[in-house]
Amino acid sequence: MSHQRVEERFKKLRRLMEGVPIHTFDVIVNSLFLLKHLNSEFARERQKVIEEYGEIFADDKDFYSDNAQCFLEKEARWSEIINLSLLNENLAFLLDQAFHTLERNNKHVKGVLKADYFTNSNFETKNLKAVMEEISKTYEEMEKSEFLVFFQDFLNLCAKARSESESRLEKNKLHTPIVIAKLLVALADPYEGNIYDPCCGTAGLLVEATKHVRKKKSTLDNVFFYGQELSEEMNQFARINQAINGCEFKLGDSVSTFSHDCWKDKQMDCIITNFPINQKKWKNYGDSGEGVGWQKIFGVISEERDGNWAWVAHIIDKLSEEGIATFLLPEKELDNLDAKRFRKELVEKDWIEAIILLPKRSIYEDVSYIAIVVINKDKQEKVLLRGNERITYRSREEQILYIDFSNEKNVTDEIVEQIINIFNSWRKEGFIENEFCQIIDCERIKKHTSYSLSPVAYSVTEGDSIKNLQQIEWLKNESKKIEKRLIQLFECEKRWEEKFKELVEEKEKELTEVSVT
Repeated sequence: MSHQRVEERFKKLRRLMEGVPIHTFDVIVNSLFLLKHLNSEFARERQKVIEEYGEIFADDKDFYSDNAQCFLEKEARWSEIINLSLLNENLAFLLDQAFHTLERNNKHVKGVLKADYFTNSNFETKNLKAVMEEISKTYEEMEKSEFLVFFQDFLNLCAKARSESESRLEKNKLHTPIVIAKLLVALADPYEGNIYDPCCGTAGLLVEATKHVRKKKSTLDNVFFYGQELSEEMNQFARINQAINGCEFKLGDSVSTFSHDCWKDKQMDCIITNFPINQKKWKNYGDSGEGVGWQKIFGVISEERDGNWAWVAHIIDKLSEEGIATFLLPEKELDNLDAKRFRKELVEKDWIEAIILLPKRSIYEDVSYIAIVVINKDKQEKVLLRGNERITYRSREEQILYIDFSNEKNVTDEIVEQIINIFNSWRKEGFIENEFCQIIDCERIKKHTSYSLSPVAYSVTEGDSIKNLQQIEWLKNESKKIEKRLIQLFECEKRWEEKFKELVEEKEKELTEVSVT
């Protein structure tokens, strides 16, 4: 389903719930999408039981032992809820009862809804029925794989609408656009170990990371997903997202990552995140003694600064010795003089593997240019064994790859594929630079007065400088020739003007004499 159609469904549901605050709307709608999806999963499993054992065992939980999470008690079944509501049963009560039953039997649904949420929302039964009908219609139009993509886009719209309606929330970073999520995950290329998002929002990146690993290997053995999110509401959506996608995350409490790291005892092998860009008053979220681990990277960071480098410090501090991380960073941070000490630390430790420049306002309206930074603590030559695949990486020590797509209109699937191909090629022998990328030695950056990480500062080599000087000299000479010719033309034009003026005066004189005669 196209983004335009997702927006149409979002707007239609908003009209059906006109007057309902966005923070109530998105909880109701997304939880109903979850309920519908779980019912669909149960219907598929139920049909398998009927075909294998007969209809008499279709409602016996013991016959769902291979996929017990799919089994739904009658109280949680969509059709049962609708039928009972037609008998004048309280629909809101029936839905609260359904989620209570789900939480009791399905670990993924725990924490999705507060007790009696539908009843306490005071939403009219006829409107609630209309919403359920629309959700059912929308769901049944799609295959499961299409719905999962639709739901990520729908969550994005909910998060955006919520941030626009609540001034206390910064207007970015609640949910990462799908195309950017795919790019961040593919660059990190998670496969095993601890995978982490320190500010997971609706858990879109963790969902994408799970999909990525599933494509690479048949099971999720030795893979562990961790997330933490300050916003209680976003944590709620993360749990819905997890349940709909059948993922296994360990989501921390709704507390600040800076002051209360829920996974303090864990080192992460892969960190994929979209932290709150340019976050103001970030120290208000906690900078107590518990959160000093990340201060080992850059030391004390002034509360007058935004939170960008504090997040970078936390990411690096949490990475294992061979860990890799991908995150978004405003392009201003690549060259700002007051960020020199942070850049210097990254360059001196040789932690940066790549910087990818993205199109203008391709993600956030309030951030003009943004870059993806790839941090890698192990850029040495090595061989990876992934199943039957053997991957050899060359040494990229003391080098940084720059990929520049900033002149494009937006980030498309085609551009994502190009970036991934360039990045993967750069890690192997025989890499050749093209018009979209260049390799910069860390030595050049160390010689720069501000340790600039902007590719513009290194776009001209010494040989190119000589050529450019020759071209400038040639242009100066050509300019002088053109200037001389223009002067000549101007003087010629001036003479013609004077000649023309004389002719006009003579003609006027002749006409005057004839008139007198």
